[in-house]
Amino acid sequence: MNKKKFFLSLFIVLIILVVLQVPNYIRYQFDKNFGDPHTFFYDVGIGVLLDETNNYYEEEIDLDDQNKISIDVSQYKKRKADLYIYGRYINSAEPLVVVLNDIVIYNDKPENESVDFYSRYYFKKYFVVKLSEAVKKGENKLVISTGNATKNYDLYIN
Repeated sequence: MNKKKFFLSLFIVLIILVVLQVPNYIRYQFDKNFGDPHTFFYDVGIGVLLDETNNYYEEEIDLDDQNKISIDVSQYKKRKADLYIYGRYINSAEPLVVVLNDIVIYNDKPENESVDFYSRYYFKKYFVVKLSEAVKKGENKLVISTGNATKNYDLYIN
């Protein structure tokens, strides 16, 4: 193989690695083993979607500044109301785990946003998880966790 083909092949491999965010995963493993990856959640909320036909939430509750939430779904008696938790988190390559009333309802890796390797926040992920299957009227305990970040919420459903 001549030098030109070798450097072209090397360049193509590097481009593929950067697109797949391999350097970001290596940086995360380094931070996880030798430091603190500074993982945190933001823009977390609960949305009420009616009839699964709307493309918007009828009601949205911001969870960033509160841990105890009361949601009145009885006002939507004539329509089917589904609850979703949505949000974003930073700097974790670990799967997102959502636990509602001691039942794991989601354990997977959410969608990535493209981020630079050298940026302070080298992973940005967003998620939307349906809560309706495990939610019950009255008290509900919701936990979302990934890497070294965990958030606990107490939901009261009317």
